[in-house]
Amino acid sequence: YLRIYIDKEQGNISLQDCEKVSRTVSDILDREDPIKVSYYLEVSSPGVERKLYTDEHLKRYIGRDV
Repeated sequence: YLRIYIDKEQGNISLQDCEKVSRTVSDILDREDPIKVSYYLEVSSPGVERKLYTDEHLKRYIGRDV
């Protein structure tokens, strides 16, 4: 698996966001071929179980449910 988590400053990650990143990354990987073995590309958001590690993570969610 090649797992990529995406996030954005404001708002939630949508399925369309994941699809766009997946297509873009897939095109680059197909062109550059850096991974010589078979793999599955998975693009998703960190999800509700995401751990907050940095002050920036905490600041982003002030006033929101975490």
